[in-house]
Amino acid sequence: MKLVHWLAIAVVILLACVYFLSRSRTNLRSDVERLGNNIGTLTEDLWTEKTKSGDLMYQTGILVMERNEIKRYYEDDVLKELKNVSVRLKRLESISNTTTESTHIIETTIRDSIRLVDGVEDENPLRIIEYKSEWLDFSQVSYLDHAKTTIVKRDSLIQVVYWPTKEGFFLFRIFKKKPPLEQKIRSADPNSIITYSRFIKPVKKRID
Repeated sequence: MKLVHWLAIAVVILLACVYFLSRSRTNLRSDVERLGNNIGTLTEDLWTEKTKSGDLMYQTGILVMERNEIKRYYEDDVLKELKNVSVRLKRLESISNTTTESTHIIETTIRDSIRLVDGVEDENPLRIIEYKSEWLDFSQVSYLDHAKTTIVKRDSLIQVVYWPTKEGFFLFRIFKKKPPLEQKIRSADPNSIITYSRFIKPVKKRID
């Protein structure tokens, strides 16, 4: 009976070791895939495509990082921004930043306006430039060598985070690994282009 008892204990210990080794191997493979996807995201440029309505859309991958990795590699910008908005890293679900660049060609007419000084017309008129569109308001008033300019810019960034469809013949897709997360970003202003985009999603560190 003692022999059977010790054999049972040995079998349980062996099964536990196999289970933990299997989990460690799975976690290691998952981490390798995650780090590989992150390297691809960091080294590739934004690529573009058009929406069905003809607007330009930008596409890039997503960084999936453990919180200690975010702390190590993005202390100067991500952690600084979290501190600025009073959000602790352990509470973070995701953070993204996108840089846009806009070019507006302004064609308008310069108007002169009479300036009265003590009831007397000034021989140097005010010169006024005004421009209004859906995305930009521009106005400038100049007098002699002094100019005051006001610019109001409006825009909206639309971001979609999604799992891409597995490539290849649909019967064999089940055997392929799940592709990494990607994001698509579009600027509502057709005059704007997106020059940079970064999306970070934190994951909890696995403890076996």
